[in-house]
Amino acid sequence: CNRRMITGKSMMYKHISKIMLALLVTPLTTTATGQENEEEVIDDETRACISVRQIRKTHVVDDQNILFYMRGGTVYHNMLPRRCTMLRRERRFMYETRTGGLCRMENIRVLTDNIIGGGLMGGVFCSLGAFRKLSDEDVEALKMAMKKPSPEARPLPMPAPGEVDAADDES
Repeated sequence: CNRRMITGKSMMYKHISKIMLALLVTPLTTTATGQENEEEVIDDETRACISVRQIRKTHVVDDQNILFYMRGGTVYHNMLPRRCTMLRRERRFMYETRTGGLCRMENIRVLTDNIIGGGLMGGVFCSLGAFRKLSDEDVEALKMAMKKPSPEARPLPMPAPGEVDAADDES
């Protein structure tokens, strides 16, 4: 929902009483300053949106998981609905918001190096999931789980050459 703060006097609002104007501006100001609607609660630990003004830093865990470190110490985990190509490798992304909130189903864009002109350029777009609040222990567990190497592949024992020839003769 596109919302903006009303500033100055507009011809449209000239005839609205001061009380009506105050009632109209209050909800818009609340949203624009970033609390109630931006942090819509799904359940006790999950939010649909977080306030971008409260984001202190982010940490890309892999192509599908991002940690959002908030002012005040809260950490939110966002598991993207689908793998986001190049996110882990580049470890940086951008977002745009008109509401002051970063919400589920909104897009982030992976930033890549521009090898021709230098600087950064936009790469693939990826949708966000819901924001799940994590404890410090959960944050460490998630980071450790993502650092674990994948299981090592071991070759299967090969049959002796005579066993393979004998099996071919029977067919």
